[in-house]
Amino acid sequence: MTSTNHTLCLDILRSVDASHKIVGGAHATLKGPEIATNNPDILVVSGEAEDVIVDAVKYRKIGLINGGKIDDLDRIPFIDRSLFVNDPYSVGGRLESAMVTQRGCPFSCNFCSVPKINGRKVRGRSIDNVMEEITMLKERDGVDSIHFMDDIFNYNRRRLEDFCDALEGRNLDIEWRALTRVELLDDALLERMKRAGCYKIALGIESGTPRILRYIGKCDDLPHIRQVFKKAREVGIE
Repeated sequence: MTSTNHTLCLDILRSVDASHKIVGGAHATLKGPEIATNNPDILVVSGEAEDVIVDAVKYRKIGLINGGKIDDLDRIPFIDRSLFVNDPYSVGGRLESAMVTQRGCPFSCNFCSVPKINGRKVRGRSIDNVMEEITMLKERDGVDSIHFMDDIFNYNRRRLEDFCDALEGRNLDIEWRALTRVELLDDALLERMKRAGCYKIALGIESGTPRILRYIGKCDDLPHIRQVFKKAREVGIE
């Protein structure tokens, strides 16, 4: 449940004839007490639910519980994608699945709730764990593209370089796209990412006015931003 659809979600939930109702997600993390007070017959899970959801369902809890933050993401099982209607999905001629390999963001964009939801500490899965899931998706489902949904895929440069090495080393013929932070990119890293199969990045520039960029907490180095765009086009990254 997100802040843009929470009213609709709760309306649907109220209309469902079920003995136990649970909501979670971004809006539940930000507004958990308020939702629980206004909907006393449901369970509101704030934070990360993996450690609490089984008991919540088993014992049919109601009210508000906080799952907190999970430091060791490797211990979370891979998503059971058989529960999804459209995974993998087709996009741009590619058969793609989405993955999250890190949670958290240390930056302070003043329009963004990610630091409050996922925390400012960036917690990442091991590269071996990530490669295991990618290999499974390739061999089992025929996936040839991954959309990494991390808050900032390039936060840790060494980790990203290790990821590129591992992906190339496995010869999986996988392309990928990700959300990145522009000031953490440079020519050499873009070249390395392209060699490892990166075909698209999201940069989140937001504005071309330095004053606005400083106000919202984004990179205001316009020459660097232009160079990142130029180099990305040069190496063939959308």
